[in-house]
Amino acid sequence: MFTKIPPELLNAMFAYVSPPGLASLARVCKSFLQPSRVLLYSNVDLMPVTNQKHVAACIHTLASKRDLAKLVRRFACNSITEAHPASFTSPLSTVSFAIALSNMTDLVSLKVQRFDPSYFLHTTFQLQSLTLLWETVTPEDLQGIFAWLTGQTSLTSLCFPNLTLDERTSDILSGAGNALSEHTSDDPQAPDYVQSLLSFSFVSRLLPRLKRLHGPSSIVAALAPGRPLDSITMHIHSTIYNGLRPSALMSVISQVTNPVSHLAIITTSRNPVDARSLERVLMAAGAELGSSLKVVEVESTLEDEVLFKQIYGVLVRYRALHTLRLWRASGAYLTPPATPCAIPTTPITPTSSTPSTRANTAIPLRTLERALLGQWHRQCSALRSVTFPSGHRWRITDDVGGPIFTFVGFV
Repeated sequence: MFTKIPPELLNAMFAYVSPPGLASLARVCKSFLQPSRVLLYSNVDLMPVTNQKHVAACIHTLASKRDLAKLVRRFACNSITEAHPASFTSPLSTVSFAIALSNMTDLVSLKVQRFDPSYFLHTTFQLQSLTLLWETVTPEDLQGIFAWLTGQTSLTSLCFPNLTLDERTSDILSGAGNALSEHTSDDPQAPDYVQSLLSFSFVSRLLPRLKRLHGPSSIVAALAPGRPLDSITMHIHSTIYNGLRPSALMSVISQVTNPVSHLAIITTSRNPVDARSLERVLMAAGAELGSSLKVVEVESTLEDEVLFKQIYGVLVRYRALHTLRLWRASGAYLTPPATPCAIPTTPITPTSSTPSTRANTAIPLRTLERALLGQWHRQCSALRSVTFPSGHRWRITDDVGGPIFTFVGFV
Protein backbone atom coordinates (compact mmCIF):
# COMPACT_ATOMS: atom_id res chain seq x y z
CA MET A 1 0.00 0.00 0.00
CA PHE A 2 2.72 2.46 0.98
CA THR A 3 4.67 1.75 -2.20
CA LYS A 4 2.18 3.88 -4.15
CA ILE A 5 3.00 7.00 -2.13
CA PRO A 6 5.45 9.24 -4.04
CA PRO A 7 8.83 9.54 -2.27
CA GLU A 8 8.58 13.35 -2.45
CA LEU A 9 5.34 13.24 -0.44
CA LEU A 10 6.91 10.94 2.17
CA ASN A 11 9.88 13.29 2.49
CA ALA A 12 7.55 16.24 3.02
CA MET A 13 5.51 14.44 5.67
CA PHE A 14 8.44 12.94 7.52
CA ALA A 15 10.10 16.36 7.78
CA TYR A 16 7.67 17.14 10.63
CA VAL A 17 8.50 13.95 12.58
CA SER A 18 10.88 13.96 15.56
CA PRO A 19 14.09 11.87 15.41
CA PRO A 20 12.65 9.15 17.71
CA GLY A 21 9.59 9.03 15.48
CA LEU A 22 11.73 8.72 12.37
CA ALA A 23 13.60 5.82 13.95
CA SER A 24 10.27 4.07 14.50
CA LEU A 25 9.04 4.83 10.99
CA ALA A 26 12.22 3.37 9.51
CA ARG A 27 11.19 -0.01 10.94
CA VAL A 28 7.64 0.03 9.58
CA CYS A 29 8.34 -0.96 5.95
CA LYS A 30 10.86 -0.62 3.14
CA SER A 31 9.02 2.35 1.67
CA PHE A 32 9.55 4.29 4.89
CA LEU A 33 13.14 3.19 5.43
CA GLN A 34 15.02 5.43 3.00
CA PRO A 35 13.07 8.69 3.64
CA SER A 36 13.48 8.17 7.39
CA ARG A 37 17.19 7.46 7.09
CA VAL A 38 17.80 10.52 4.93
CA LEU A 39 16.20 12.78 7.52
CA LEU A 40 17.76 11.00 10.48
CA TYR A 41 21.30 11.15 9.18
CA SER A 42 21.28 14.40 7.21
CA ASN A 43 21.95 16.35 10.40
CA VAL A 44 23.98 14.47 13.02
CA ASP A 45 24.41 16.72 16.04
CA LEU A 46 26.19 15.01 18.92
CA MET A 47 26.91 18.24 20.83
CA PRO A 48 24.04 17.88 23.34
CA VAL A 49 24.62 14.13 23.87
CA THR A 50 26.06 13.66 27.36
CA ASN A 51 26.30 9.87 27.29
CA GLN A 52 29.74 9.27 25.78
CA LYS A 53 28.89 5.67 24.95
CA HIS A 54 26.14 6.86 22.63
CA VAL A 55 28.56 9.24 20.93
CA ALA A 56 31.04 6.42 20.42
CA ALA A 57 28.34 4.12 19.06
CA CYS A 58 27.28 6.73 16.52
CA ILE A 59 30.86 7.30 15.36
CA HIS A 60 31.33 3.55 15.05
CA THR A 61 28.17 3.27 12.93
CA LEU A 62 29.30 6.01 10.57
CA ALA A 63 32.74 4.41 10.29
CA SER A 64 31.41 0.94 9.53
CA LYS A 65 28.37 1.80 7.35
CA ARG A 66 29.39 3.95 4.41
CA ASP A 67 25.87 4.14 2.99
CA LEU A 68 24.65 5.84 6.17
CA ALA A 69 27.66 8.15 6.44
CA LYS A 70 27.06 9.31 2.87
CA LEU A 71 23.68 10.68 3.96
CA VAL A 72 25.26 13.03 6.49
CA ARG A 73 25.20 16.68 5.36
CA ARG A 74 25.81 18.38 8.71
CA PHE A 75 27.92 16.89 11.51
CA ALA A 76 28.71 18.28 14.97
CA CYS A 77 30.72 16.54 17.68
CA ASN A 78 32.20 18.09 20.82
CA SER A 79 34.66 15.33 21.65
CA ILE A 80 36.33 12.46 19.85
CA THR A 81 37.96 10.72 22.81
CA GLU A 82 34.95 8.70 23.84
CA ALA A 83 34.53 5.09 24.87
CA HIS A 84 34.71 2.46 22.14
CA PRO A 85 31.26 0.92 21.51
CA ALA A 86 32.58 -2.62 21.80
CA SER A 87 34.04 -2.40 25.28
CA PHE A 88 32.97 1.11 26.38
CA THR A 89 36.24 1.36 28.24
CA SER A 90 39.03 1.87 25.72
CA PRO A 91 39.44 5.25 23.97
CA LEU A 92 37.89 5.63 20.56
CA SER A 93 40.73 5.33 18.08
CA THR A 94 41.52 8.23 15.83
CA VAL A 95 41.24 5.75 12.96
CA SER A 96 37.52 5.22 13.61
CA PHE A 97 36.84 8.93 13.65
CA ALA A 98 38.95 9.49 10.55
CA ILE A 99 37.13 6.71 8.69
CA ALA A 100 33.76 8.17 9.70
CA LEU A 101 34.78 11.57 8.34
CA SER A 102 36.14 10.09 5.12
CA ASN A 103 32.84 8.23 4.62
CA MET A 104 30.85 11.49 4.81
CA THR A 105 31.52 12.38 1.20
CA ASP A 106 28.57 14.79 0.92
CA LEU A 107 29.27 16.71 4.13
CA VAL A 108 28.73 20.49 3.82
CA SER A 109 28.78 21.64 7.46
CA LEU A 110 31.21 20.51 10.17
CA LYS A 111 31.51 21.52 13.82
CA VAL A 112 34.21 19.86 15.95
CA GLN A 113 36.25 20.62 19.04
CA ARG A 114 39.62 20.86 17.32
CA PHE A 115 41.41 20.22 14.06
CA ASP A 116 43.84 17.33 13.67
CA PRO A 117 45.28 16.79 10.17
CA SER A 118 45.30 13.01 10.68
CA TYR A 119 41.47 12.98 10.87
CA PHE A 120 41.08 14.82 7.56
CA LEU A 121 43.84 13.16 5.55
CA HIS A 122 41.50 11.13 3.31
CA THR A 123 38.38 13.30 3.31
CA THR A 124 36.92 14.34 -0.04
CA PHE A 125 33.99 16.52 1.03
CA GLN A 126 33.75 20.19 0.11
CA LEU A 127 32.51 22.12 3.13
CA GLN A 128 30.39 25.24 3.07
CA SER A 129 30.62 25.84 6.82
CA LEU A 130 33.33 24.96 9.36
CA THR A 131 33.26 25.68 13.10
CA LEU A 132 36.21 24.82 15.33
CA LEU A 133 35.68 25.05 19.09
CA TRP A 134 39.34 25.51 19.96
CA GLU A 135 40.02 27.62 23.04
CA THR A 136 43.78 27.85 22.50
CA VAL A 137 45.92 27.11 19.49
CA THR A 138 49.58 27.05 18.51
CA PRO A 139 51.08 28.51 15.32
CA GLU A 140 51.64 24.95 14.15
CA ASP A 141 47.94 24.17 14.62
CA LEU A 142 47.02 27.22 12.55
CA GLN A 143 49.44 26.19 9.85
CA GLY A 144 47.75 22.78 9.71
CA ILE A 145 44.21 24.12 9.42
CA PHE A 146 45.13 26.79 6.88
CA ALA A 147 47.03 24.26 4.76
CA TRP A 148 43.98 21.99 4.71
CA LEU A 149 41.63 24.89 3.96
CA THR A 150 43.45 25.63 0.71
CA GLY A 151 41.48 22.72 -0.77
CA GLN A 152 38.13 23.90 0.64
CA THR A 153 37.28 26.35 -2.12
CA SER A 154 33.51 26.15 -1.50
CA LEU A 155 33.71 27.27 2.14
CA THR A 156 31.55 30.32 2.85
CA SER A 157 31.51 30.30 6.68
CA LEU A 158 34.48 29.89 9.06
CA CYS A 159 34.03 30.21 12.82
CA PHE A 160 36.38 30.11 15.81
CA PRO A 161 33.84 31.16 18.50
CA ASN A 162 35.89 30.19 21.57
CA LEU A 163 39.43 30.89 20.41
CA THR A 164 41.81 33.13 22.31
CA LEU A 165 45.23 33.59 20.73
CA ASP A 166 48.37 34.19 22.72
CA GLU A 167 50.56 37.17 21.91
CA ARG A 168 53.07 35.16 19.90
CA THR A 169 50.42 33.65 17.62
CA SER A 170 48.64 36.98 17.21
CA ASP A 171 51.92 38.62 16.22
CA ILE A 172 52.61 35.92 13.66
CA LEU A 173 49.19 36.39 12.07
CA SER A 174 49.33 40.16 12.06
CA GLY A 175 53.01 40.37 11.07
CA ALA A 176 53.50 42.94 13.83
CA GLY A 177 55.69 40.87 16.12
CA ASN A 178 59.38 40.17 16.13
CA ALA A 179 58.75 36.64 14.90
CA LEU A 180 58.05 37.92 11.39
CA SER A 181 59.69 41.30 11.33
CA GLU A 182 63.14 39.93 12.14
CA HIS A 183 63.08 36.92 9.80
CA THR A 184 62.52 36.01 6.17
CA SER A 185 61.43 32.71 4.66
CA ASP A 186 65.00 31.83 3.68
CA ASP A 187 66.51 32.83 7.01
CA PRO A 188 68.16 29.72 8.53
CA GLN A 189 68.06 31.36 11.98
CA ALA A 190 64.28 31.65 12.00
CA PRO A 191 62.38 29.17 14.19
CA ASP A 192 60.77 26.28 12.33
CA TYR A 193 57.20 27.48 12.86
CA VAL A 194 58.14 30.97 11.59
CA GLN A 195 59.76 29.53 8.48
CA SER A 196 56.69 27.40 7.83
CA LEU A 197 54.24 30.26 8.17
CA LEU A 198 56.39 32.67 6.20
CA SER A 199 56.73 30.24 3.32
CA PHE A 200 53.02 29.37 3.32
CA SER A 201 51.15 31.73 1.02
CA PHE A 202 47.64 30.97 2.30
CA VAL A 203 46.73 34.64 2.69
CA SER A 204 46.38 35.32 -1.02
CA ARG A 205 44.84 31.99 -2.08
CA LEU A 206 42.70 30.85 0.82
CA LEU A 207 38.88 30.68 0.86
CA PRO A 208 37.92 32.69 -2.23
CA ARG A 209 34.18 32.43 -1.44
CA LEU A 210 34.27 33.22 2.27
CA LYS A 211 31.19 35.25 3.28
CA ARG A 212 31.04 34.84 7.06
CA LEU A 213 34.01 34.97 9.45
CA HIS A 214 33.95 34.61 13.24
CA GLY A 215 37.06 34.69 15.38
CA PRO A 216 39.73 36.75 17.14
CA SER A 217 40.61 40.10 15.61
CA SER A 218 44.03 38.88 14.41
CA ILE A 219 42.47 36.02 12.42
CA VAL A 220 39.88 38.40 10.99
CA ALA A 221 42.64 40.81 9.94
CA ALA A 222 44.62 37.98 8.33
CA LEU A 223 41.71 36.53 6.32
CA ALA A 224 39.54 39.56 5.49
CA PRO A 225 41.53 41.26 2.69
CA GLY A 226 40.57 40.13 -0.80
CA ARG A 227 37.57 38.04 0.25
CA PRO A 228 33.84 38.69 -0.31
CA LEU A 229 32.98 38.89 3.39
CA ASP A 230 29.47 40.04 4.23
CA SER A 231 29.36 39.23 7.97
CA ILE A 232 32.18 39.53 10.52
CA THR A 233 32.01 38.57 14.19
CA MET A 234 35.19 39.71 15.91
CA HIS A 235 36.48 39.01 19.41
CA ILE A 236 38.62 41.75 20.93
CA HIS A 237 41.08 40.35 23.48
CA SER A 238 43.51 43.26 23.78
CA THR A 239 43.38 47.00 24.41
CA ILE A 240 44.99 50.09 22.89
CA TYR A 241 47.43 49.94 25.81
CA ASN A 242 48.81 46.49 24.99
CA GLY A 243 48.81 46.21 21.21
CA LEU A 244 45.34 46.85 19.79
CA ARG A 245 45.38 49.26 16.84
CA PRO A 246 41.71 49.87 15.92
CA SER A 247 42.36 52.12 12.90
CA ALA A 248 44.84 49.70 11.36
CA LEU A 249 42.55 46.75 12.09
CA MET A 250 39.51 48.31 10.43
CA SER A 251 41.59 49.56 7.53
CA VAL A 252 42.64 45.97 6.80
CA ILE A 253 39.06 44.72 7.15
CA SER A 254 37.88 47.36 4.68
CA GLN A 255 39.95 45.63 2.00
CA VAL A 256 37.25 43.00 1.49
CA THR A 257 35.89 42.66 -2.03
CA ASN A 258 32.26 42.84 -0.90
CA PRO A 259 30.75 45.58 1.31
CA VAL A 260 30.47 44.29 4.89
CA SER A 261 26.84 44.64 6.03
CA HIS A 262 27.04 42.93 9.44
CA LEU A 263 29.65 43.51 12.14
CA ALA A 264 29.63 42.06 15.66
CA ILE A 265 32.23 43.17 18.21
CA ILE A 266 32.57 40.94 21.26
CA THR A 267 34.49 41.49 24.49
CA THR A 268 34.37 39.14 27.45
CA SER A 269 34.96 39.24 31.18
CA ARG A 270 37.78 36.74 30.64
CA ASN A 271 39.67 39.32 28.54
CA PRO A 272 38.12 42.64 29.59
CA VAL A 273 38.45 45.61 27.28
CA ASP A 274 38.36 49.11 28.74
CA ALA A 275 35.87 51.77 27.64
CA ARG A 276 38.40 53.82 25.70
CA SER A 277 39.59 50.84 23.66
CA LEU A 278 36.06 49.78 22.76
CA GLU A 279 35.18 53.35 21.82
CA ARG A 280 38.19 53.53 19.50
CA VAL A 281 37.15 50.25 17.86
CA LEU A 282 33.61 51.54 17.28
CA MET A 283 34.90 54.84 15.92
CA ALA A 284 37.32 53.09 13.54
CA ALA A 285 34.62 50.71 12.34
CA GLY A 286 32.33 53.62 11.61
CA ALA A 287 35.04 55.50 9.75
CA GLU A 288 36.05 52.57 7.52
CA LEU A 289 32.80 50.58 7.18
CA GLY A 290 30.08 53.06 8.12
CA SER A 291 28.80 53.49 4.58
CA SER A 292 27.95 49.77 4.19
CA LEU A 293 27.18 48.43 7.69
CA LYS A 294 23.47 47.72 8.16
CA VAL A 295 23.69 45.60 11.32
CA VAL A 296 26.03 46.28 14.25
CA GLU A 297 26.17 44.16 17.41
CA VAL A 298 28.22 44.95 20.50
CA GLU A 299 28.70 42.51 23.36
CA SER A 300 30.45 44.28 26.21
CA THR A 301 31.32 44.10 29.88
CA LEU A 302 30.91 47.86 30.29
CA GLU A 303 28.20 49.41 32.41
CA ASP A 304 25.14 50.32 30.39
CA GLU A 305 25.53 54.03 31.04
CA VAL A 306 29.08 54.06 29.67
CA LEU A 307 28.14 52.00 26.62
CA PHE A 308 25.18 54.25 25.82
CA LYS A 309 27.44 57.31 25.82
CA GLN A 310 29.79 55.60 23.41
CA ILE A 311 26.97 54.60 21.07
CA TYR A 312 25.69 58.18 20.96
CA GLY A 313 29.15 59.46 20.09
CA VAL A 314 29.83 57.07 17.20
CA LEU A 315 26.40 56.62 15.58
CA VAL A 316 26.85 59.58 13.28
CA ARG A 317 29.58 57.61 11.48
CA TYR A 318 27.23 54.71 10.64
CA ARG A 319 25.27 56.25 7.78
CA ALA A 320 23.54 53.05 6.59
CA LEU A 321 22.90 51.43 9.98
CA HIS A 322 19.51 49.75 10.19
CA THR A 323 19.82 47.45 13.22
CA LEU A 324 21.73 47.93 16.46
CA ARG A 325 21.97 45.15 19.03
CA LEU A 326 23.64 45.60 22.41
CA TRP A 327 24.37 42.58 24.60
CA ARG A 328 25.86 42.01 28.03
CA ALA A 329 28.85 39.74 28.07
CA SER A 330 28.83 36.85 30.52
CA GLY A 331 29.85 38.11 33.94
CA ALA A 332 29.28 41.73 32.96
CA TYR A 333 27.70 44.51 34.99
CA LEU A 334 23.95 44.01 35.20
CA THR A 335 21.54 46.89 35.63
CA PRO A 336 18.59 45.55 37.65
CA PRO A 337 15.48 46.11 35.49
CA ALA A 338 13.44 47.01 38.57
CA THR A 339 15.82 49.79 39.59
CA PRO A 340 14.48 53.20 38.59
CA CYS A 341 16.62 54.96 36.00
CA ALA A 342 16.75 58.57 35.00
CA ILE A 343 16.39 60.37 31.72
CA PRO A 344 19.40 62.43 30.66
CA THR A 345 18.63 66.13 30.60
CA THR A 346 21.24 66.83 27.87
CA PRO A 347 22.49 64.76 24.92
CA ILE A 348 24.81 61.98 26.03
CA THR A 349 28.21 62.21 24.37
CA PRO A 350 31.49 60.40 25.03
CA THR A 351 32.88 63.60 26.59
CA SER A 352 29.69 64.71 28.31
CA SER A 353 30.17 66.11 31.80
CA THR A 354 26.53 65.73 32.75
CA PRO A 355 25.80 64.21 36.15
CA SER A 356 25.11 60.52 36.38
CA THR A 357 21.74 59.63 34.94
CA ARG A 358 20.93 57.92 38.22
CA ALA A 359 21.18 61.21 40.07
CA ASN A 360 18.24 62.84 38.26
CA THR A 361 14.54 62.09 38.24
CA ALA A 362 13.94 58.37 38.67
CA ILE A 363 11.91 56.87 35.81
CA PRO A 364 11.19 53.37 34.44
CA LEU A 365 13.78 51.64 32.28
CA ARG A 366 11.66 51.70 29.11
CA THR A 367 11.23 55.45 29.37
CA LEU A 368 15.00 55.85 29.54
CA GLU A 369 15.40 53.60 26.51
CA ARG A 370 12.80 55.59 24.59
CA ALA A 371 14.71 58.80 25.36
CA LEU A 372 17.95 57.20 24.16
CA LEU A 373 16.24 56.09 20.97
CA GLY A 374 15.27 59.68 20.26
CA GLN A 375 18.87 60.84 20.66
CA TRP A 376 20.30 57.97 18.63
CA HIS A 377 17.81 58.41 15.79
CA ARG A 378 18.84 62.04 15.46
CA GLN A 379 22.43 60.85 15.07
CA CYS A 380 21.52 58.07 12.61
CA SER A 381 18.22 58.59 10.77
CA ALA A 382 18.48 55.18 9.04
CA LEU A 383 18.18 53.34 12.38
CA ARG A 384 15.08 51.10 12.48
CA SER A 385 15.65 48.44 15.14
CA VAL A 386 17.44 48.54 18.50
CA THR A 387 17.98 45.83 21.09
CA PHE A 388 19.17 47.02 24.51
CA PRO A 389 21.28 45.05 27.02
CA SER A 390 18.10 44.67 29.08
CA GLY A 391 16.75 42.42 26.33
CA HIS A 392 14.18 45.00 25.25
CA ARG A 393 13.73 45.24 21.49
CA TRP A 394 12.41 48.44 19.89
CA ARG A 395 11.23 49.28 16.40
CA ILE A 396 11.56 52.76 14.89
CA THR A 397 9.20 53.96 12.16
CA ASP A 398 9.02 57.34 10.48
CA ASP A 399 5.85 59.41 10.67
CA VAL A 400 4.79 62.87 9.59
CA GLY A 401 5.02 64.09 13.16
CA GLY A 402 8.40 62.47 13.75
CA PRO A 403 9.78 59.01 14.50
CA ILE A 404 7.62 56.53 16.42
CA PHE A 405 9.34 54.22 18.92
CA THR A 406 7.50 50.94 19.50
CA PHE A 407 8.43 48.40 22.14
CA VAL A 408 8.37 45.02 20.36
CA GLY A 409 9.16 42.64 23.22
CA PHE A 410 11.98 40.72 24.86
CA VAL A 411 14.77 38.96 23.02
